[in-house]
Amino acid sequence: MLDFDEETQYKINCFDWEDEFKNIFKGGGFDVVIGNPPYVRNRELDEKQKMYFNSFYKSADGQYDLYQLFYEKGINILKEKSILGYITSNKFTIASYGKKLREYILDNCIIKQIIDVSMINVFKKVSTYPYIIILEKNKENIDNIIKYKKVLTEEELLKNKLECIEQKSYLDDENKNFILRKIPDFFAKIDSMSLKLGDIVTIKETIHTGNVREKLIINESINNQCKKVLFGKNVHRYSFEWTGFYVNYDKSLIDKSKKEYGNLCEEKYFENPKILLRDISKRPDAIFDNEQYYSVNTLYSIQFLDGIEYNYLYLLGILNSNLIAFYFRNKFEEAHVSGGYLRFKKIYTSLLPIKKLDLNNKQDKEMHDKMVALVDSIIALNKKLAIEKNPNAVNMVSRQINAVDKQIDSLVYKLYNLSEDEIKIIEG
Repeated sequence: MLDFDEETQYKINCFDWEDEFKNIFKGGGFDVVIGNPPYVRNRELDEKQKMYFNSFYKSADGQYDLYQLFYEKGINILKEKSILGYITSNKFTIASYGKKLREYILDNCIIKQIIDVSMINVFKKVSTYPYIIILEKNKENIDNIIKYKKVLTEEELLKNKLECIEQKSYLDDENKNFILRKIPDFFAKIDSMSLKLGDIVTIKETIHTGNVREKLIINESINNQCKKVLFGKNVHRYSFEWTGFYVNYDKSLIDKSKKEYGNLCEEKYFENPKILLRDISKRPDAIFDNEQYYSVNTLYSIQFLDGIEYNYLYLLGILNSNLIAFYFRNKFEEAHVSGGYLRFKKIYTSLLPIKKLDLNNKQDKEMHDKMVALVDSIIALNKKLAIEKNPNAVNMVSRQINAVDKQIDSLVYKLYNLSEDEIKIIEG
């Protein structure tokens, strides 16, 4: 039994596996562990629980979920070459807080099968993205081939068609992400010449209206604290439409004594120039804003860190490009949700590759400035399109937008030094 005093043992209700299952552990552990561990977010644990878990579990890192610790415990109580099967959320497979668990699994297990059922409604009325994983406790995994299936419909669940991926690809990945598809080889080239987006910007999830939306979001300006507000649905690639709503930016409106909650976040994320990126879309939808619009949490505010000299329009052109759309779809499997939509959460977008340029280098400066000019042009054309009434003029401006969009994509391919064959894969 762990060395706790009697009161502490009573509080935590200690369970000593080796004492309770002496005969099993004399034989090395359990033959099989099966389960659906509880989903409890780190922030819902009290401080003593966190201290305990942080002391005894290698995978207790960052904003972990409690189910992650059940993986570590389950593996620990298995005998060698025995099997663990869990259904849990898939978020640990790519989130930064899941990296230590992924490393622990890769250090100790063969991944036999992964069945991704996140696209179907497995647990009614529960917004999780479930993932079934079968592990064998076995460190000799370097040559293992993982069998996997991504289930898109309930009918597919009963079909036995499985695809394969080398476990070594997870070991070789810098972040040890568990991705259910073969990553194109040229992604490594893209990454090698790039900065991660999260290293050059802040990515801020903006206003949460909580349970006081009717207080915060109004359709007229009633005082000087009212700010024009945008929602995710208002934002498209290079264009947006303000629909007449304001946020009453007054923190005193949230009365915590009445169990009201919400988060207005800091004004700097709105008052300063920024890119606004839509949270849910079929591809990146981003705009540049220097008109001090505020936004709710279906949009992310992206702002350069101090010392970064790139123009926002350079970054915007890359984010809205076909290349980044293709990269995101293929790199971040767990960002896929139903209907072909993607979730552009910070844990994914912070890893996007932004081509590194030396603005003291003439060629780099020319490419940077060309991107800025093209993006400035497509923004102006979209503004023109929004007010154009004549059908013939609408068609003409739309063709101009498409032409500039193709020029931006061509410049992005050149920036990342992609071959014709690589471009064909992206354009697919």
